[in-house]
Amino acid sequence: MLTVVVPSLDRQDYLLRQIRFWASSSADLIVIDGSTQPLDYRVRSAMEHHERMTYLHAQSSLSERLAMAAERIETPYTVLGADDEFHLQTGLSASLDILGENPELVGCIGQCLWFGIVGRAHHLICGPSYPQHLGYSVRNPNPADRLMTAMSGYTPATCYGVLRTPTWQSTWGSLPDWSAPTAMEHQHAMAVYLLGGFVATDHIQWLRSSENEMIVKPLWNSKTSFTEWWTRSDAIVQVEYCESVATLVSQQLQVEVSEISTWVLEAIESYLIIQPQLDVSHNKPAYKVTRPWRVHEAPRMLSNLLPDSLLLRVKSAKGRALRALGQQGGDYYGTLDEMPAILQSEGLVLTSAAAAELATIEATIQEFNTLRADPALRVT
Repeated sequence: MLTVVVPSLDRQDYLLRQIRFWASSSADLIVIDGSTQPLDYRVRSAMEHHERMTYLHAQSSLSERLAMAAERIETPYTVLGADDEFHLQTGLSASLDILGENPELVGCIGQCLWFGIVGRAHHLICGPSYPQHLGYSVRNPNPADRLMTAMSGYTPATCYGVLRTPTWQSTWGSLPDWSAPTAMEHQHAMAVYLLGGFVATDHIQWLRSSENEMIVKPLWNSKTSFTEWWTRSDAIVQVEYCESVATLVSQQLQVEVSEISTWVLEAIESYLIIQPQLDVSHNKPAYKVTRPWRVHEAPRMLSNLLPDSLLLRVKSAKGRALRALGQQGGDYYGTLDEMPAILQSEGLVLTSAAAAELATIEATIQEFNTLRADPALRVT
């Protein structure tokens, strides 16, 4: 029922982790690798013999590689996955159920957590990411109204949502290569909302990594916001951008490109007015991941000095203190043992099957980091 598309660039060790993670799943996996060299022949050969895995290597732009993947999708639903992150299969199934029951929707996403690794034993810890997804729903029957609703209160939800494959192909699979990643993200989102409704479940689906920085091409600045990109672009680029969004959906909506372009421009103008207020209310840009305890920064020294048990108790105490002060979840949901009760208190669903998946992910990450720390132990 589902294809997972994973783009990557010069992070092939993380690709190996993804391949192993999805190997036993019933989902199809398409890896689109833009690295200088392809994966080792033995890995590529193994994937070729796996009926649900496809490996594509091309030193081309992200948009071109996404288009290559779009041509090979054979399932009714598709989801994008980052090479260093994880989707829980239980969360994906919950989104598939919603889409199966609601034909007017084109996409659905579960709840998102950031994850990090701490201590000598590489414990998995998680915290809230995109809490504004809880209860999120854009279901206006009119495309123009739906777009305005979504962009007036914009939150990144569609990018890693489960989409009906025709919608995925018309959006991620058909994007031009703009000069900023946020321009691509927002164009994708606007096209999705024009094509249909989009909602969120309360199940945990998406684990965002705090292990790496965002991969960007040399001419991109990953910190450029959409507002900055738009206001710095000349009028010709702005017109091309609106027409490009409209072209992606015009045939499906049976509306002229010129009319849809007007909707897009009005939605962007509304976004430019309201988004600064949302950024302040969220205390950070909505598209950023909450990463309060990144392993490779100052906490690394603390992790090396304290025993794991004490380190985790310190983090747990800090999380409880933040929640007591009224911050939703603090910035820390804790370890696998702590999470179920905290998540339940915040209205998030973590089933026993999902908890088991998190334990499997932790074991996968622990093995991954052990192998990376000792090259002599690595196997391809």
